[in-house]
Amino acid sequence: MPLFVAYILVGVLFHIISNRFQYKNIIIVGNTIIFLSLIAILLVSIIFDQTTIGYTLMLICAFFIGIGGNLSQLSFFAMINYLSQNVVSKFTVGTAVSGLFITGVRVVITLIFGVEDKSSTPIIIYFVIALAFNVMDMFLNIYFCNSKIYKNTIEPFTLQQDM
Repeated sequence: MPLFVAYILVGVLFHIISNRFQYKNIIIVGNTIIFLSLIAILLVSIIFDQTTIGYTLMLICAFFIGIGGNLSQLSFFAMINYLSQNVVSKFTVGTAVSGLFITGVRVVITLIFGVEDKSSTPIIIYFVIALAFNVMDMFLNIYFCNSKIYKNTIEPFTLQQDM
């Protein structure tokens, strides 16, 4: 539930946010929020395993993941609207494949360690992979936002200036 509340909150405020800040900065902030939230989830799952405080902290982390994820995702969708249909199609397929990939990682980890494993090893492996892809995503987006395609095709139509 907190994830969807965050989605709604960012969705309602995105027009204001996107008129004040550049897309690439919104994406960096969104991915940084996700990164920090994933680290927090990892720590909470290890330190507060099966406790009420752990559950509460997980809900708070889910809220922040919703904020970060929606900031990034809405910025991506806003940017690709300026690009060709071919790029939009590849972006959509890439989004779906990334979701399948991380689900596949979870399945493989579960097959290797099982569902009854009480160690932190499977959790750490999963989160290290998720964090690595999040960092890679940040760098790829910075690279894209500094590219000629971005500067020539998207940037001239953006209204925002970082305040």
